[in-house]
Amino acid sequence: MPTPSPLFSPIKVANRWLSNRLVGLPVYTGYAHPGGWVSTFLTDHYTRLARSGVAMVVVANTAVSEKGILSAFNLRIDQDAYIDGLAKLAKAIQANGALACLQINHAGRFAKTEKPLIPAAFNQSHLAFNIASLKDFMNFFPLEKRFGLTRRFLKSVSHWKHSMTAADRERTITEFGLAASRAYQAGFDMIEIHGAGGICCASFYRLLHTMQGRIWMKVYATDRSSHCKWSGKSNATCRMNFLSDIDLF
Repeated sequence: MPTPSPLFSPIKVANRWLSNRLVGLPVYTGYAHPGGWVSTFLTDHYTRLARSGVAMVVVANTAVSEKGILSAFNLRIDQDAYIDGLAKLAKAIQANGALACLQINHAGRFAKTEKPLIPAAFNQSHLAFNIASLKDFMNFFPLEKRFGLTRRFLKSVSHWKHSMTAADRERTITEFGLAASRAYQAGFDMIEIHGAGGICCASFYRLLHTMQGRIWMKVYATDRSSHCKWSGKSNATCRMNFLSDIDLF
């Protein structure tokens, strides 16, 4: 007899059981209300994904800071006021048979702000990485939208002149920790830290970005408390190492 495919068998992650190995992946929709509030349209979208038979649905691109959004229609979790709406979203997903996961993010250099965050100031050594990041980012949008986004990218380069300060890093770490705590309070089963596409976190673990130290990030989010810590010794390159200390279960 053929061996049953593991694709449709349960799997345990921490203390949560996924009914199969299928996951509704996070794709930015822009369905949030202006200001980052959960909308009915957004809830319906993720409810349909949960009904599709996947074991888990990942809600995409929820900003940990007002200055870390990609657009005005970006979900946000940088204030306690967002918890109630996100809680209703999590319950809607769970009520339709899937675990609810929240992807938290800071858009970094792509953020809709005059002072975007970037680990190291832009220079020629970053060019190949920036072109690759732009290509990956564009793949999420229809062809007719990509020309405007390319113009925005080129305009953004003029703002990439300053590296993040130590205070910027500490503030951003705190924002991620608080966001994780709020996700727990909202009832999400787990979180995902966005680490792709050249946004804030992705920028840190690229070897081409140089800073004064190797950076380690620990995020603890248990109940209503959260703690984040940076540490490390001097190193020519900078990577962000996410340790498996995120406990939302």
